[in-house]
Amino acid sequence: MVETLTPAGCGGRHRQIAAVAMFTVASIVAAASVGGLLGWVGREIGHQRILLAGAAFIAVLAALREAGILRVAVPDIKRQVPEHWRRTRPLPVWTTGYGAILGSGFGTYQPAATYWTTLGAVTAMGKPLAGAICMGIFGLTRGVMAVAPGSALLGRFASAYTAIRPVNALVLTALALAFAPAIAQAEDWPSQNGTADPSLHMGNLAYTRWTDGTTRVEVRAATGETFQFPDGTKLPSIYGTRLAFQDASGIRIVEWRTGRLLRRITGPVSKPALFRENLVYVRTSTVSKRLQVLQTQLGTVRTIASTSPDTDLGRPAIADKIVTWHQNDGGGHVIYRKAIGSTTRTVVASGRRRYMVRDPAMGWGRTAWIFSDAEVTSVWVRNARGVTRRVATTLGPDFIYTNLTVGQRRILVNRWNLLTGESTIDTIPLVNI
Repeated sequence: MVETLTPAGCGGRHRQIAAVAMFTVASIVAAASVGGLLGWVGREIGHQRILLAGAAFIAVLAALREAGILRVAVPDIKRQVPEHWRRTRPLPVWTTGYGAILGSGFGTYQPAATYWTTLGAVTAMGKPLAGAICMGIFGLTRGVMAVAPGSALLGRFASAYTAIRPVNALVLTALALAFAPAIAQAEDWPSQNGTADPSLHMGNLAYTRWTDGTTRVEVRAATGETFQFPDGTKLPSIYGTRLAFQDASGIRIVEWRTGRLLRRITGPVSKPALFRENLVYVRTSTVSKRLQVLQTQLGTVRTIASTSPDTDLGRPAIADKIVTWHQNDGGGHVIYRKAIGSTTRTVVASGRRRYMVRDPAMGWGRTAWIFSDAEVTSVWVRNARGVTRRVATTLGPDFIYTNLTVGQRRILVNRWNLLTGESTIDTIPLVNI
């Protein structure tokens, strides 16, 4: 088909330039439309962790196929573009049509499974704009193929496909492994069994317990007693005699020994963190995500940070009048620190696409967070003197770390098994930090 976009096929050099331009624009528009639509579908479906796991599964299948281990058919149409169009239709029509068919990726032969892996990843992102940009680049490469120097280069590429397939298999394997920290960071697929989301204060430990698909919040008192809150769904935060946790209608604050309701915040709110009379949480709307602080005695609310609804605002932490949180806009991962009432925020730690920093916690003059690099996750701690140290590492892809809490002599961290869905709370002793 590429040989069609030549001076002879188009009827002259100037007509060829116009044909290639129309072909490329149509290819970019079609590919970007597919990416934007799939990003929208992923956002509307929600359940990002399930979508990410599905995308990782597609990447694994594609890698095994490219390695020659599995024989899996790739969904495609076993034909090229309609060749008769260039003889029966005007040049703007057939060049645009060819570009749209090839840019969409569905209307022609697909020798590799990489394209379908990309579609799975775009859907799992759940971001229409990012999906449109990602697939728009694919459409642009179709246009580059149209201006390649004849068919010789493409022919050499095709003849080298057998040698390229193992490299493609390695790339797809790396992509599948790279999904691991993103799967852990997503929040809609809870552990099947076990305990998670630790919060520690004065020897009293609050956590979420998952049992065969049902959830509840529990408090294990320093005295050994256990208090249960069946309506709690996740992410409890304990301070003194009070407990905050998510439930089906928002956030609830109770006296954990008696169960007496102290305050309820309804609506699209999540990720509570308590310290004295302040409650930090995330409020989501169709236009923004806001990190807010509620002074529970006075009822006043301050906004600490505001982002787009596509940005991930992680579980915040608060100590004294300092709030920390992680923020991920898809291009970078940053942990910020900000005093309540201040207009200035500082960076605690930052990452890039290759790795992320997330889930900060504070206590006893220390700030801790999780560092993820593909399937490797580690816990880092910085003390009041600025000394920073890695205190634990788990090697995936079987296990990763997620939420944590800081005690006087230990850190409690959620250790999640990606293969079984089981979760445990591990203890990391703090020595000389």
